[in-house]
Amino acid sequence: MANVGNKKTRHIKNLGSVYYDNNRAKWIGQITIGKYNNGRVKVKRFVSSNQNDVIDKMRKYNKTHANNMILDEIKNSSGDILVSEYFHNYMLTVKKIRLKRASYTRELGTLNNHVIPYIGEYRMNELTTEIIQNEVLNKLIYRGYSFSTIHKAYVLINQCLKYAYHQHIISNNPCDFVAEPSKKIFTRKSIRFFTDEETAKFIDCATLKDSNNQYKYANGIALVILMYTGLRAGELMALQWQDVNLKSNYLNIHKNVVTYYDDNNERKVANQEDTKTQTHRFVYLTKSAKSYLKHLYLTRKPRLNDYLVITASKRSIDSLETTYRSICKRANILNPQGLHTLRHTYASLLIRKKVDIKIISETLGHASVAFTYNTYVHLIEEEKAKTIKEIDI
Repeated sequence: MANVGNKKTRHIKNLGSVYYDNNRAKWIGQITIGKYNNGRVKVKRFVSSNQNDVIDKMRKYNKTHANNMILDEIKNSSGDILVSEYFHNYMLTVKKIRLKRASYTRELGTLNNHVIPYIGEYRMNELTTEIIQNEVLNKLIYRGYSFSTIHKAYVLINQCLKYAYHQHIISNNPCDFVAEPSKKIFTRKSIRFFTDEETAKFIDCATLKDSNNQYKYANGIALVILMYTGLRAGELMALQWQDVNLKSNYLNIHKNVVTYYDDNNERKVANQEDTKTQTHRFVYLTKSAKSYLKHLYLTRKPRLNDYLVITASKRSIDSLETTYRSICKRANILNPQGLHTLRHTYASLLIRKKVDIKIISETLGHASVAFTYNTYVHLIEEEKAKTIKEIDI
């Protein structure tokens, strides 16, 4: 220990120095923590009447400061991670534990199809507002994607970057100033539903029999039932005979077949114990739906736990889609689109029968009446116009 004026200075290895100030009658410790812009040394001081207290404070500070420096290095290196790697890790560690399997699979599809191909090779700390705006949103617009697709990509990017910001992986969220396109600039796609003529042709082909009086399409009648109930394809796939009440005239809809990817990224199919927007609903049967259900029951004589849709192995919607397209091809129905056309056909039949929009919404299992109205607004307006035209005042 050396005397310096009124100071007794003690140098502590890998820590700093401690001295006694006679004027203040205090022990003072100081640690060098850097330099000012003018080159002057920057120090951190600790004061106590007890030398050991000062040293303890210095050691605690030094330990915390060192940990913070290590943390900063980790954060800085994390910012250097590829967007594709960080986003996929975010999906696994955050999204997967919050979402239903089907919802997680849909978001994973958004990531893999509409985000990663555009910015996946950037580093996290390279992302800017301009990159997200020009490389993702604007390109999706120019390539003709729908507002819904672009909005989902924007929301996913924003959520992930907000999470990265709170983790201090990035210094700011570049999505904060990205301009999401207005819904008004997008042309609403027309709803595809069968005309009366197409409906008749579809039923004729779906119920065809071969020379042995066996139905050519094992699930042909099930598809007709799908058209006359408005169920989602996954709901029909999950429907068992114990969910059918022909006496009280309703279907108990409480399950949904979903496709998802497991931890090994393998495609799986499973029953989910609720539907897309609800946990449970009843779908009341039209005369046509009840007639075909009775016919199917008498033809198969099933057990209660048997499914309405017959599949060879996995309960995949793909097999039902294949049958649907085969029937449409045989019926010479052009541009049939997907299975959802049958659901839209059912909705169009209800609208033309002037069924209240609230009943239609509840039957279809939509999240809100507003969604139903916006989906079928053109059909609804056409029927309004016809009704008014027929009124003689």
